[in-house]
Amino acid sequence: MTSPSRLCAHFWLVAWYVPLSKHIFRADDLAQYPIGYAIYNIYFHPLAKYPGPKLWTATRFRYVLSVWSGWLHTDVQDLHRCYGEIVRIAPDEISFAKPDAYNDIYSNAPGRPAFPKSKLWHGAAPGRPHSILNALDPRVHARFRKAMDPGFTEKALRQQEPVVQKHVALLIARLNELATSDTDGAIVNIVQWFAFVAFDLVGDLGFGEPFGCLQTGELHPWISMIFDSLRAATYRASLRYYPGLSWLFGLTIPKSVMQQQMTHWKNAVDKINRRLDQEQERPDLISMIKRDDEGVKGITLPELHATASVLIVAGSETTVSVLSGTTNYLVKNPTKLTALTQEVRTTFSRETDMSLSALKELPYLAAVVQEGLRLCNPT
Repeated sequence: MTSPSRLCAHFWLVAWYVPLSKHIFRADDLAQYPIGYAIYNIYFHPLAKYPGPKLWTATRFRYVLSVWSGWLHTDVQDLHRCYGEIVRIAPDEISFAKPDAYNDIYSNAPGRPAFPKSKLWHGAAPGRPHSILNALDPRVHARFRKAMDPGFTEKALRQQEPVVQKHVALLIARLNELATSDTDGAIVNIVQWFAFVAFDLVGDLGFGEPFGCLQTGELHPWISMIFDSLRAATYRASLRYYPGLSWLFGLTIPKSVMQQQMTHWKNAVDKINRRLDQEQERPDLISMIKRDDEGVKGITLPELHATASVLIVAGSETTVSVLSGTTNYLVKNPTKLTALTQEVRTTFSRETDMSLSALKELPYLAAVVQEGLRLCNPT
């Protein structure tokens, strides 16, 4: 459906072009149309009163270019520094950088539901089942949440603790090996090792088997494929801004990227099916997600397949981002690192005493975690 503002733009352009062309369509009109459309967006669009750079407000092209570069988040941040708390970042889009807007847009207050997610960005890919990420209908999303919530409660976390402890113990063992392998001291890429433990952990909790990263000291090939799959999904979603030309722009997406997206989907399906075929009960996420083949009370098997890749990314790369960023800030602030180290080492005499419930009682550690989440927001 054509939006009222776009309809106004078309009427305005028709009113401008008809007298000029005297009802005769000329080739140069094709060149003038984008210019007229850009002028309308900059000066006459309903959002024209909001500040923003003309290159961004004239067309969606500059926004899409920023998305494809991978730097949209910093580009928008720079625009806020230049234009203030409210910035127009596209002809029909505004970015807010103020707490009131966050509450108005995202909070589900009684009688005032949150804004719906964009179908353009969050809609399911054609032919694919819904996942928790693209269940845009509030009723469907509520069904997903109700089915998945048991896997993320305090009780579930306590049951999953042995799996967590196993992989953390292996991480510490591997780091100790590296630290003692060189008498002059070892240089360790800690970001890489955080990735190893995060992916192994989410693989074990989500699929009943780790990726083997800690054992091999290398990322599983599927993991790089996951990020290529995300890149392909970003390309595909951004092309929806130009439905008439998406086929043309789509030719610029490397075929290898699209092929890896398909392989990633197949791997997720195979992993879930293997986990479901296991007869033993284990305290992982899959065992706690309520399933219903008819989708009445739980989520269907196809929906579980679609949600599998979401679980991998949500439970791994986000954790790596926060841990890496927090460690970086601690290293750059030695007094804070010393205070944290002292709190942990004076509280526990043995590593085995560091249970999840015991760690929750450390106030400085809790403060470091909260500050890390603030400064290194994984989304």
